Amino acid sequence: SPQYMPSLDGSVLVNTSEDTTCALNEAGEVRCWGLNTHGQIGLSPTDPSMSQCPANNGQCEGHIFHPLPHRIQGLEPVLDVVAGFQNTCAITRENELFCWGRSDMGILGVIEDDMPCGQDMNAGRCQPTPQRIQGLGSVHRVAISKNHACAASADGRLRCWGNNQYGSLGIGCELCHLEDIRPTPQLVGRLINVVEVSAGDYHTCART
Repeated sequence: SPQYMPSLDGSVLVNTSEDTTCALNEAGEVRCWGLNTHGQIGLSPTDPSMSQCPANNGQCEGHIFHPLPHRIQGLEPVLDVVAGFQNTCAITRENELFCWGRSDMGILGVIEDDMPCGQDMNAGRCQPTPQRIQGLGSVHRVAISKNHACAASADGRLRCWGNNQYGSLGIGCELCHLEDIRPTPQLVGRLINVVEVSAGDYHTCART
């Protein structure tokens, strides 16, 4: 049944992914909670405040989560927040884009050898601190999937970055079935006057 969350009083926006939720309040503060496999709620998966999903709990079993809203540190006042599969992104009131969470797929704008996500060295790399995405200009819209991210800027252009497998960044691909990490935002050349964008696992759609 619905649960009242007093720490979220004053919220003006809520966004949820498959396993993580974030809320934005009137002051521009972001709070996130839920699954935290890659630092997507702004805390390290090894933080002592984390809990582990109990056995026989379906998809959650064995994963790390935080049941209470955690305020994201290191962010200027925010206009919009989007929770993705293993990453979270926020647009500040200065129209800058910050992202955090999984750092080895290029969605943070770099490929960094950050801290491992827990004890499993094959689980990817984690960066719970928000990272500013360079080369976007004034950002108005953002969409993120588990493999890539796209942002629409004030100039009406769309830029995408992350894993270009299957051509999801809109720049074509030679061997489309292979992983192709592009951490630098790529201009989607044929699109102008973009007002909305949505990202799926391996595809992207935009509305002009």
